[in-house]
Amino acid sequence: MSLYERVRQAGNAQQSSAPDEDDLLNRLRSQLQEEVSVDKLARLFRENPDHARNEVESACRGIFEGPSWDYIADDTRGRLVALIDADAAAFAPLAAAYGMSRETPEEQAAKDAALQAALVDACEVPLEIMRQCVLVAESCDFMARHGSVMAVSDAGAAAALAKAALQAASLNVVINVGSMADAERAARYADEADMLLDAGCAQADAVFAYVMERLRG
Repeated sequence: MSLYERVRQAGNAQQSSAPDEDDLLNRLRSQLQEEVSVDKLARLFRENPDHARNEVESACRGIFEGPSWDYIADDTRGRLVALIDADAAAFAPLAAAYGMSRETPEEQAAKDAALQAALVDACEVPLEIMRQCVLVAESCDFMARHGSVMAVSDAGAAAALAKAALQAASLNVVINVGSMADAERAARYADEADMLLDAGCAQADAVFAYVMERLRG
C-alpha cells in the first residue's frame, strides 16, 4: 500500500471527492496534447534534444502513472487553505475553556467538560493538517521524479515546507492529547500523529535528498 493510500485510509473522516472517470480522462487527454504537441516538440528538439526527450518522457509518465497529481494538488491546496480557518475556530473554544472560572465544584465541572469537548477539535484539525501535509510530500516526490525538469527545485522546496508544517501541526496534537481525560482517544490521536510524522518526514527528506543530488549532478 502506497503512502498516499495509507494517509487516505488514516483520514477516514474525509469525504471522497474524486473526479468521475470522464472528467479525469478529459484532463489527461488535454494534458497529453498540451505537453507533446507537434509544435512544441519541434521547437524543443531544435533547441535542446536531450531536454526535449526528458520533457516527453516526464509528460508521459506523469499522465499514465499513479493518481492524477494535478487534481490531488488542487484538492489538497483547497483543504489546507480551509484548515487555516478551521484551526483558528478550533482554538477559540479551547482558549475560552482554559479561561473559565473554577472557584466552585460546579464551575470546575463545567470547565472540565468544556475543556474536554474543545480538545477533540483541537486535536482533529491539526491531525487533518498532518494528513494533508503527507499528501503534499508524496505529490512532491512524484513531481520531482516525473514532472517538468524546470520545476525540480520547486518540488524540493515544497517538500521541505511540507515537512515543517507537518512538524508544527504535530506539536499541537502532542500538547493537546496531554490534557485529555479520555486515554483511549488520546492514545489513538498520538499514534496517528506519530505515524504521519514518521512517514511524512521520511518522504519529505527523501524528496529533498533526491532533488539536491539531481541539481548537483
